[in-house]
Amino acid sequence: MKRLTLLLMLILPLAVVLSSCHKDDDLPDVNISVTFGDCIDQDNVIYVVQGETLQIQSINVSNNEPGKGAFVTNVTYYIDFLRIAFSDVYPFSLNIPTGDMEVGNHILRVSCTVGAVGKTLAMALVEYPVVVVASEADLPNADEGNSTIIQRAAISEIK
Repeated sequence: MKRLTLLLMLILPLAVVLSSCHKDDDLPDVNISVTFGDCIDQDNVIYVVQGETLQIQSINVSNNEPGKGAFVTNVTYYIDFLRIAFSDVYPFSLNIPTGDMEVGNHILRVSCTVGAVGKTLAMALVEYPVVVVASEADLPNADEGNSTIIQRAAISEIK
């Protein structure tokens, strides 16, 4: 019991020191890259046939400050502003069935907790337009396959 008390007494000052190392307004400047599988990507718009699966293979982050690392801890996915999934396991992959989605335009939002060297943890948000088409004949003329789209993330403070 004495060891546990001593351990807790040592951890508390350490937690205070670590939590006060950075300014709260020192947010990371990162790009988020999302790799989609088996889709058509035309001008950063994702096309998928209704009834097929929209595949997100991985999510990665890169720091816009040269020589400094960045990381993602968890990801929440939204379709048309409705939360559909959460993942805290790298590579944060997800298969989204499109059978119940209406033909037309949709928005895929990816919200994730990001960190960067020397910065505070923050929330990053990127959006991707998704077009669900009725058949393969409605797909634009482009090569189908894997596509990675990189965007500068909108960053906000975690509250």
